[in-house]
Amino acid sequence: MGRVNRLVVVNEGYGQDGAFRLGLAERDIPYVVGVRSDTALLEAEDCRSVALYGRIGPLPVPRYRQRRISARQLVLDGGRRAPHTVRWRAGSKWPLRSWFAALRVWPAGVRIRRAYAGGDLPVHVAIARSPRT
Repeated sequence: MGRVNRLVVVNEGYGQDGAFRLGLAERDIPYVVGVRSDTALLEAEDCRSVALYGRIGPLPVPRYRQRRISARQLVLDGGRRAPHTVRWRAGSKWPLRSWFAALRVWPAGVRIRRAYAGGDLPVHVAIARSPRT
């Protein structure tokens, strides 16, 4: 019997747990998790770089040197990725609409960055409901 494709959907309690997300990724299980607006992320355009070697101490290793930013701030700073109005269901009097943005990000938690110390972090798509009204 072949493998059944399943999707794991969990609330922000599990979404904040980097080890849980890492375990799903290692098992090739697709997932959707809720995260808090203060979750630290890196933009997908950020990349690892190596600091100049000062000839003292160990050789520098590649790492993400960009500033981590909260999910909320990424949405607010959207720029060209500005949120779009999405009608997501019919209401009793009118359609319900909200602003949503889709952003390509890397998780920036310490535990998950250590787990991927030898390579690039996996790119994720964050779908956020914008605080704009």
